[in-house]
Amino acid sequence: MWHRDFLPPPPQNHQACPTELMAGHPPAPPIMPNYQLEHANIDISLEQINGLKQKFHESKAKTCSAFEIIAASLWKHRTGKAILESLDKDREVKLVFFANFRPLMHPPLPQGFYGNCFFPVTITSSTQALSQASYAQVVEMIQEANASLPIELAKWMTSGELDGEGEDPFAPPLVYNTLYLFLSEWGRLGV
Repeated sequence: MWHRDFLPPPPQNHQACPTELMAGHPPAPPIMPNYQLEHANIDISLEQINGLKQKFHESKAKTCSAFEIIAASLWKHRTGKAILESLDKDREVKLVFFANFRPLMHPPLPQGFYGNCFFPVTITSSTQALSQASYAQVVEMIQEANASLPIELAKWMTSGELDGEGEDPFAPPLVYNTLYLFLSEWGRLGV
């Protein structure tokens, strides 16, 4: 079931949902910066993921997901490479990923609802702190940010911004020091 009317409307000052969008017209795409990007392949095997999950469990006495391991690995690797090539050690870097907020809906979504319910989670660190952090520490940063989803979603639903900074969480700037992570896991599709 579609039931788009079941979701609450965004706050009035939500910039990513302008009048045109509410009228059925999508907003113009953001202006893409002209960065000189390089293609990179990073292979993280299931054995490596399981090994890092085991190390995390041994060092922190708690579990983590494959997503958290992969996100931590990619963010640390990209930041380390960027520091070597162009960023200074005190620059602020961000990781942005999208989290499901279906379980946070009150009242719950109706049975059969198939629309997307995601909210951006943003983590900020200095390049130096991130490069010196262990994988376990970066995984913990990701877990803490994900755990704050209910609070950040509630703030956004009432004010349209996060942490009072006036930034629209759905329209973070397209800058080099921000890594947008879109991961899909197709291992259990049964194809």
